[in-house]
Amino acid sequence: MSLEAYIVAVIIGGIVSKIINIVNIQRDFGDNQSNIIQNIIKYIKPLKIKKQSIVTLHELSLTRYFPITKEKKISEKFSSIIPNDIDSFLRLCEEKEIFLVLPFCEKNKDKNYFNSTIIISPSGKIIAKQRKRFIPDETCYQENHYFNKSNKIKIFDIGICKVGILICWDQWYPENYKKLYNQKVDIIISPTSIGYASKNNSPITLKNEKKNWEMTIRMNSLLINTPVVVTNRCSTETRGKHTIRFWSSSFITNSDGEIVKQAACTNKTIITSIDLRDKPESLRKWGFKIQ
Repeated sequence: MSLEAYIVAVIIGGIVSKIINIVNIQRDFGDNQSNIIQNIIKYIKPLKIKKQSIVTLHELSLTRYFPITKEKKISEKFSSIIPNDIDSFLRLCEEKEIFLVLPFCEKNKDKNYFNSTIIISPSGKIIAKQRKRFIPDETCYQENHYFNKSNKIKIFDIGICKVGILICWDQWYPENYKKLYNQKVDIIISPTSIGYASKNNSPITLKNEKKNWEMTIRMNSLLINTPVVVTNRCSTETRGKHTIRFWSSSFITNSDGEIVKQAACTNKTIITSIDLRDKPESLRKWGFKIQ
């Protein structure tokens, strides 16, 4: 489909007058593993959220960031089985009539582990699941030791828009954005856990890495003229000699790749909206040809 034909199809299709409400929750839910799930639910329950809003959480939000080191195996307390361990979130979404983007450590029936994200609908149903494609294998980010990777990436039509999910490391790779663009994605959601990493107090994080992280996401948002919602972890976590001071700095871009809302390095919930009518104009004025 040509760029011109796509713009026309978007304008005359179901996208007209679509305002998508976003609730981007950047928050430290505590270091007591047994309390994290309840802390999340207790925080979301009283929030004044419009019905049909998309609520987002950071990567592996139901646990501390345990891949900071290599252990012999994943503790059972870190893993979740669908749907046994997320019933309370299904009820929460039905009660508040919201979409919830819920990232967690998934254990499937074959006892394989995945860094996964699901979307729960306002009717309390799981309507989407994306597993992380690119798995880091670096000091302080030892996910390759724990997780299997996924070879699939797709969009999910959740009724109010078409959503793509890029889990942390996946947000660095241009091919992921291209694949979602070619599937006519409306919004990309990116649960994240990234920050200043160190071992024995010696820095692991590269010079200007945070700046380049933001620039990479903004650049790809611009090239495919698609808003990106980034929700980053907000905590400092240490295990043994390894420490990550997570950047926080969650942000949302518009279809021009501009950051329209950004949190600082503290607990912060960003409530904003994305107008899907902006995308056709961005496609027209920038005119990038994505193959």
